[in-house]
Amino acid sequence: MKPLPPHNYSYNTCYFFTISVKDRKHFFGSVKSKAICLSVYGSIAHSQWYRMEQQHPYIWLHSFVIMPDHIQGILEMKPNRTKRNKTLTGLIGLYKASVAKKIHLAGGKEFAWQSSFYYHTIRNYQIYCTATEYIQNKPLRWTPPPYSIRPNPFNRACRFYLPLLQQPISK
Repeated sequence: MKPLPPHNYSYNTCYFFTISVKDRKHFFGSVKSKAICLSVYGSIAHSQWYRMEQQHPYIWLHSFVIMPDHIQGILEMKPNRTKRNKTLTGLIGLYKASVAKKIHLAGGKEFAWQSSFYYHTIRNYQIYCTATEYIQNKPLRWTPPPYSIRPNPFNRACRFYLPLLQQPISK
């Protein structure tokens, strides 16, 4: 198996990410008729997500879905031109902190995030399209507990060499 070439960070970089609620508790809503119905807490998570783009002008928000127990999305970061730009980990940490604080103020005292998050660097347009489709169709594939284990389509595909984009992925 051929290793991936180093990523060129002079272009904008997109990340596919998943953030889960601790113990997979359903704080954000439910799926009914293959559509997500957000709870008050899910609405908080939704509004805080779009607030991030206003606070951090060097990021662009792409596809995004809130599921009952987790959030998945694609976030694009412009090249780091200043030391003030946050890393992906820093941005996700800020998002998790702001959502948790607002949910606690709204009465969700037992709300907590899983301590880490999953992410994958999107290295080409093919993977970007796969990730976008995966996110957009997530409510259609929702399986209530007990969860069926489905492979993440990005783990295997990204272990093989795929040519980098010649152009950045942008809005």
